[in-house]
Amino acid sequence: QQIGVSDSEPQTIAVKAKLANILILQSKNEEALELFTEIDKNTEQWSQKRRELFVLNGSRVDVLYKIGKINDGIEIAQKILNRQIQRFGEKHFESAYARGDLGRGYQLIGKPDEAIKEYQKAIPILVGSLGEKAEEDDVTVLAARKVKLQALVENYISLLNHQGDLPRAISDGFSFFFKSSTIANSFSFKSIDA
Repeated sequence: QQIGVSDSEPQTIAVKAKLANILILQSKNEEALELFTEIDKNTEQWSQKRRELFVLNGSRVDVLYKIGKINDGIEIAQKILNRQIQRFGEKHFESAYARGDLGRGYQLIGKPDEAIKEYQKAIPILVGSLGEKAEEDDVTVLAARKVKLQALVENYISLLNHQGDLPRAISDGFSFFFKSSTIANSFSFKSIDA
């Protein structure tokens, strides 16, 4: 007779996923990957759609990249991108985040042309999304978007620089920085005035 909650209950899986995210923030990537492996095992009997919520996520991609399983990360990033495009469309910020993660994977395995292509599609959408529904968004959501955008822009600029295209890296960097700062500042002023 089992006492307590089963390892395959949604509540248990959700707690494990949150714990994995905490471990990632603490740079305990191997431990986070162990939790993701447990999640995979404990959700084997779930429907594909339900399971994807926990199996296909950016945190898992991030861990796989950090521990050197880049091809595995790219495979998941591509599946996430396909799912987000199907759910939200090509121009939605959720699709753009997934595209940025895919670009990062390409950058890590030495496919700069593919990475640049993904970054160039993702970053303008993400810059524009900083102002979307700003009145309704939690300030922490906007902050998280800015942090993710900053990381993607830094990766993109670094990649252009390594490709020997410093003028473009500087030009694009200033352009993205100016646009995102202007949008973020207008959000801050709207929040204060409200």
